[in-house]
Amino acid sequence: MKKLLLNPIFRVSVGLLTLTVSMLLMGGWLGLVPDATEAQFESRRKFSESLAVQLSSLAASGDSHHIGTTLEAVVSRNPDVLAARFRSDSSGSEPGSGDNEVEGTARDKVIVPVFWGDRQWGSVEVRFTPTSASWLPGFANNTVLALVAFVLALGMLLFPVFLKWVLPELDPSRVIPGRVKAAFDTLAEGILILDEQGDIMLANNAFTRSVSITGANLLGKKASSLNWINSDGENRQLIPKDDLPWMRVLTTGEKQTDACIAITHGTSTRRAFAVNCTPIHDDKHSVRGVIATFDDLTELQEKNAQLNETLIDLQKSKAAVDQKSKELEFLATRDPMTGCLNRRAFNESLDDRIGLARKHNHNLVCMMVDIDHFKRINDNYGHAVGDNVIKFVADTIQAKIRPIDLLARYGGEEFCLVLDDLDLEDARDIAERIRLAVMDGDSCTFASTIKVTCSFGLSVWSSKLADKEELVNNADKALYRAKESGRNRVLAWEEGNTSSSARSEGIIGAQPTRES
Repeated sequence: MKKLLLNPIFRVSVGLLTLTVSMLLMGGWLGLVPDATEAQFESRRKFSESLAVQLSSLAASGDSHHIGTTLEAVVSRNPDVLAARFRSDSSGSEPGSGDNEVEGTARDKVIVPVFWGDRQWGSVEVRFTPTSASWLPGFANNTVLALVAFVLALGMLLFPVFLKWVLPELDPSRVIPGRVKAAFDTLAEGILILDEQGDIMLANNAFTRSVSITGANLLGKKASSLNWINSDGENRQLIPKDDLPWMRVLTTGEKQTDACIAITHGTSTRRAFAVNCTPIHDDKHSVRGVIATFDDLTELQEKNAQLNETLIDLQKSKAAVDQKSKELEFLATRDPMTGCLNRRAFNESLDDRIGLARKHNHNLVCMMVDIDHFKRINDNYGHAVGDNVIKFVADTIQAKIRPIDLLARYGGEEFCLVLDDLDLEDARDIAERIRLAVMDGDSCTFASTIKVTCSFGLSVWSSKLADKEELVNNADKALYRAKESGRNRVLAWEEGNTSSSARSEGIIGAQPTRES
């Protein structure tokens, strides 16, 4: 039953029948259809009057016998007449034929007076078959209702047959030649041909497969009535009708290319398309329709989404690897106790600094720092205190230099610094500030019996030096001289002196402002 109700032919047939019946009932209400019952009654009345006229002639001749014979003949020859009687006003005689009593309803019995001259002589009473005696009770005497019943019965048989024959002739696809449609069906991209109202005249197989809608359900339907949404799929909003590419073509007459839209079914199925629309012109260059092509981008977008997810995962992995690399690089290049550069990393960085100094012709100062009497601190207070002293000195140095300067733990209690773009006097000032900071900070950090001081040796890079080892060795020689001359002081190696005379003549010293 449900399948029958959904059948378009059945539904159109019911609609046509309803419309036809409504028209018939309206015509009957306006009196345009004659009433068969009224016509029958009028015919019986005229028949009875004719019979009365005939009997009047017989009454005038005084032949009452012929009156009875005539009535018998009328009843026998007219199946619609059940009985007929003549009643005389003077004698009361009742010659007639049929039932003894002429009875019936007002419409089944007719009484007509019979005159003799100007005087009423009697009356003729005729009883006819009842009008209700019909094969269709309640309808036989009503022409409109009978006609309606007839149309309903016959229409339910003929309308479906007629519609089944005529609907194919109204198929919009008949506008497109069969060979053209067959050619479109061979294409891999979806094709829609629309008329000037935006109704679908043709949809090829590629399009119907993409949108999962049969061609029969698409033909004659407006293309804009489908669920078109934004192609990104994130925000599932329907695209306004006027913004659809084929509607813009119908409005402006201009070709639309590479419009990205999507169609959705329910809550999950979604297909994305790149749409190109071209106007169809008639001989007067008026837009009469649109050819729209649909390139299915769904799989491509899904692959792109998968690639993006993969790239995001790779970027996360790369970031984690980079972070681990940085951590490993830090651990590989840093002294674990102080966080300063280790000796290997310092030597690699020093090569770069010397290269930049040569290229840009700026100064480079190397500074060696050694904690005075460090062995005595370890022996008297233990290695834990000695480690704290090393950390303290490293933090103090780091606080007094610039971020661009290099600081390395060169040995057990020995540090090496490289100061960029500073002359010897500026480097000496920095060393002096470090020396004083170490002296001033020890009482706040360690027991009052511990006195921490440092000795400093400076050397300046020049083109006369052979390599970085010579630069560091010169600073180390100046440091050795500072320790020999009393410790807790800053001494610099003077360029141009030989190593044999460095201890006696090649050292330019700065006496400490406070002795340790």
